[in-house]
Amino acid sequence: MSFPVHPDTIIIKNQFYQEGLSEAQIWNYYQKVKPSILKHSNSIDLIVFIIVNQKLLVVRKNKDGNNIRLTKENYDQVVTGRTISFHATMKPQEKIAIVDIDTDDFDKAKQATEDCYKVLERVQLIRDMNIRFTGKSSFHIQCNLIKKMAIDSIRFMLEKVFNSSEISDKYTVSKSRRKVPNIDLFRNTVKGGFIIEDSLAITGLRCMNIDIKNLSSFTKEKAII
Repeated sequence: MSFPVHPDTIIIKNQFYQEGLSEAQIWNYYQKVKPSILKHSNSIDLIVFIIVNQKLLVVRKNKDGNNIRLTKENYDQVVTGRTISFHATMKPQEKIAIVDIDTDDFDKAKQATEDCYKVLERVQLIRDMNIRFTGKSSFHIQCNLIKKMAIDSIRFMLEKVFNSSEISDKYTVSKSRRKVPNIDLFRNTVKGGFIIEDSLAITGLRCMNIDIKNLSSFTKEKAII
């Protein structure tokens, strides 16, 4: 698709975009990050979030009924000024794991992410990690594993790691308890979704990597496009 027909139409309006985020701004952003989006969604089934008539639509299939995948050839047809967010999905076997720090309290989220990161540093099956702001109120830790594993085994391994760690009495693990950050591991299931790097969230904020050294000083405003 070419440049939006209605470029000035406001798609998102919130505290970060008080004047509104338009179709043209969203389209231009996704043209700018096209190489990154293609890199991080390569050969992966996607969940796509689109805003139409001020309603959020979650799309898993294309018009032909097939899973959605982005390629150089179809990028400009899939990505429009109303296409907000891209989430990758997990396969039965993966070489990555996602630790989702689930809380609406941003300061608690930063502390919980740092605590989880320190625990995960001791796991020998993890080669390296990226802390990723999700564009909402919290963070993911993407763990890159030294070998491919069954996705259920990855989840069980992480549950064991956190439940036997020094932070097990500080946070819940794959549960939800009011006012307590939850270490959510259920993205590590077949077809489990997670936002990809440089995608926008439904807030219009950018999903971006953050160095552990900069985590405590990170603010949401740094993710405005």
